[in-house]
Amino acid sequence: MVVISTLFAFTTFLSCRSEKLGYLPPYPGRMVYVGNGFAGSSVNSAIFRQQAICTFKDYQYLSYYDSTGQIVFARQHHDKEDWELFFTRLYGRVRDAHNVISFGFDRAGYIHLCYDMHDDSLIYRQSVRPEDPYEFTGLLPMTSQHESKVNYPQFITAPDSTLYFFYRDGSSGNGDLMLNKFDAESRLWSVVQHPLVSGEGRCNPYWMTPIFDAAGALHLAWCWRDTPDATTNHDICYATTPDGGKNWFTSSGASYQLPITQSIAEVIAAIPKGSGLINQCSMAVDGKNRPHIAHYRNDAKGIPQYFHLWWDKKSWHENQVTRRTFRFDLAGRGTRFLMISRPQIAVDKKDAVYLIFRDEEKGGRIRIAKSQREPYSDWQEFDIYGESMFAWEPNYDLIYWQKKNELHLFYQVEFQLPGDRGYPGQSLSVRPVGVLRWKP
Repeated sequence: MVVISTLFAFTTFLSCRSEKLGYLPPYPGRMVYVGNGFAGSSVNSAIFRQQAICTFKDYQYLSYYDSTGQIVFARQHHDKEDWELFFTRLYGRVRDAHNVISFGFDRAGYIHLCYDMHDDSLIYRQSVRPEDPYEFTGLLPMTSQHESKVNYPQFITAPDSTLYFFYRDGSSGNGDLMLNKFDAESRLWSVVQHPLVSGEGRCNPYWMTPIFDAAGALHLAWCWRDTPDATTNHDICYATTPDGGKNWFTSSGASYQLPITQSIAEVIAAIPKGSGLINQCSMAVDGKNRPHIAHYRNDAKGIPQYFHLWWDKKSWHENQVTRRTFRFDLAGRGTRFLMISRPQIAVDKKDAVYLIFRDEEKGGRIRIAKSQREPYSDWQEFDIYGESMFAWEPNYDLIYWQKKNELHLFYQVEFQLPGDRGYPGQSLSVRPVGVLRWKP
């Protein structure tokens, strides 16, 4: 009975939203169609995918699950219009939005792939040939340590093209953040830190997308969760390493003893439990190699708002970005269908800051909040595409943004019921996948 009533409410919501949107005016974003993907959960666009879309050499690549759960890669040469599709022989359980696809390139161009994991044994493969996303090896270990309960796989590439791998070992409310490194010469993975950030069996860290700056320093931020319930998210913490993860420091330069735990972590935003703090948002760096963090939590009235945290090399600052009026509660276990997406953040070459998000209060479209310069107190909001995206979250091509100052976003309208079971209706299970392009 609960499932039926939830389905009815969600379907009614979709119907009402379609009627209210009506005629949509032209928007500056341009969507380029690639293929058709599974849309019965947010598994294709969940923000913690890290690289749903990325550039390597002369090609842009993206990956997604199709309606059968098959992993599809697409690539486009930057000088051409056509997309090549590669239908792998690999499948995932797509109704659980945690089971995302994550991929990255090593220095030689081989594709490293993880997928279909939510407290599961490591599923990891490499492409058989460089820059060829069609054929992959059988299942491979990485370090053969702490690989039986893997979540949130993320491949991160350093400026010198060294490939790193972040993942959680353990479960929500009881887990650790692990860090591995790939050696292109030996073609072997090694442990950098196991664990890097530890919940000590009492909580777990939920980290933002890690980011390297131009000098090669790696920036990491996270919140803590004390139980599987999202209401126990609290505090945003920070650490950085200048040497690929060997030594870690606070923003003021104090050395960390590893692993980093709650008792020693630098808290850059003290946020109590029950504040509606969302986990797993995003980071970026500006032209001065300073970290910027985007997240959302409740304001003083209990209304969720987007916030921007940034470091000026002396102290941390926080700006409230939005002035929303609609309230919702962040509570419960598993994937939630929420009125707003988790935000992505991008900083251009002039240090202007962009937050990319979806907000049901504004029609559910792909929306930008921009602040031109320090102290980032003035924000302008506008939509860049007119379609209601429902459960979509933003992922963009970081390399292309850094090179061309043009935003290329993974695009797909998606639907998500509360929990990890996906939307069962056939009419909503397949939607176009593409790239939304927008140049400021």
